[in-house]
Parts: sequence; C-alpha cells; structure tokens
Amino acid sequence: FQNCFQNPHEIIGHKILQRAYEKRNGFANFYAKLNNDEKDDIEEGIKVLLKKTVANINFMDEVQRLAEEFGGKHVKFRSLGFKPEFFGVYADATITECIFLDNAIHPAHQTLNAFSSFITMV
Repeated sequence: FQNCFQNPHEIIGHKILQRAYEKRNGFANFYAKLNNDEKDDIEEGIKVLLKKTVANINFMDEVQRLAEEFGGKHVKFRSLGFKPEFFGVYADATITECIFLDNAIHPAHQTLNAFSSFITMV
C-alpha cells in the first residue's frame, strides 16, 4: 500500500466521491444537496483518512480512531439524506480508485484483494 501512497494523487477524494455519485442514485441525491464547501470537506476528509491510515497501518487503534473521526464528521449530513450505508459506497469507490492508483504495477486480482482487505479493515 505504502508504495501507492508515497506520491498520492491530491484529487483522490474527489475521484472517490465522483465514482460514488455516478454509481449509486441514493448517494447522488445526497451529493446534489451538498454545497461546494461541504463537498470539498468530504473530499479532503477522504484523502486525509487514506493517507493517515496508510501511515498508521501497523497501529490498529489509531486506524480505528481515524475511521471513527471520519464517520463522526458525517452526522451533520443526516439532514441532507446521508445514510450509514453510504460508507459502503465510499468503500467500493475507494477500492476502485486505489486499484487505478496502483497503475497496474501488481496483478489486478492481487490489488483488488489487498485494497478490499484494507478498506474492510478501515
């Protein structure tokens, strides 16, 4: 993982959100209600969560704290239609984008398994 994130794309949060709203209508409805600052905050939060999780991959307590902190920031979006199952949408979109981030350095099945396990852990 760390090789993929040594020089991460600064727009990975945006790419993950874009993939999420393109793939799930319910998420797209929620996303459409966000203002630009809220979208930017979520994008930045995703990027920071990924970077910090990779940096702390051997410290599960810290990874859990980071994931809970990220989740807690979404409580304010319930009134706009955010649902807990949207974290699964984030996870699916993150796995896909991380596979692209790998740039086919590893066989696709290895990359899919690795990032699926990583996201499940988070």
